[in-house]
Amino acid sequence: MEQHEKNNLTQKHEYDHFTVTSINTYCPLEWIDSNAPIKNAINLMLDKQYSQLPVFDNNDCIGSVTLESMLHVIANQAHKSNLTSSFLDWPVKRFVDSTTKYARSDDDLLEHAEIMANEGYILIGDHKNVKSILTNCDLVRFLKLKTEPFLLLREIETSLRYIIYKTLRTQKLESALQTIRTQNGLKATKLEELTLNDLRQIVTSSWADLKKIFIDKKETSKQLEKVRQLRNQILHFKGHLIASHLHELRLLRNKFIKMAKQFKD
Repeated sequence: MEQHEKNNLTQKHEYDHFTVTSINTYCPLEWIDSNAPIKNAINLMLDKQYSQLPVFDNNDCIGSVTLESMLHVIANQAHKSNLTSSFLDWPVKRFVDSTTKYARSDDDLLEHAEIMANEGYILIGDHKNVKSILTNCDLVRFLKLKTEPFLLLREIETSLRYIIYKTLRTQKLESALQTIRTQNGLKATKLEELTLNDLRQIVTSSWADLKKIFIDKKETSKQLEKVRQLRNQILHFKGHLIASHLHELRLLRNKFIKMAKQFKD
């Protein structure tokens, strides 16, 4: 057996599993001492644009001070007529949210998604060893990175189907579907059942009706072929898209959406 064949057989294929550290790479942890005046926490949170800040009492994390926990204390004291301007010098520990949730670095990310939706953040580690903080902002950025290619593809395909449907209408559309079924041996009876490659074939085979929308047949076919290639790469998880490919998808998505909007009532 040749060496390259042996390497192919023994190659390891990693499965894709998202853990808490898929998002957070342990940025330096900002925290506040429980005996520091709350104004120090406020200034730090404003300076760093934080909504939460872990609170330590000696070496123990006793929770977090959050915008919500501060407002809760202030509102409660104001209700009791005990609030004065000196509250800014109260120690941070009076404002701590002791229900702060923790996650291990190797925890399944999905297990904590609902907690983050409700709480807005979790701390990574435990009260004796807090490594970092994970916020909804981190989660949104991570999800955008992981899902944007799929959403772009979806909008390209739905826009393309809509353009074909609105242009060909019932009779011509059925004829185009019949041609595709004959050529490709498909059983598809609806536009929604066609693949991206089938849709590309409809565009080129029905060009007389669609050219007023797409204008350049050669360029359109080239662009749809590029989308098909990127789609296969994305859906079969053949590596990550490089920035230029993602940029291409965004441009094509914008182009097809703009075309589809021409038919909106």
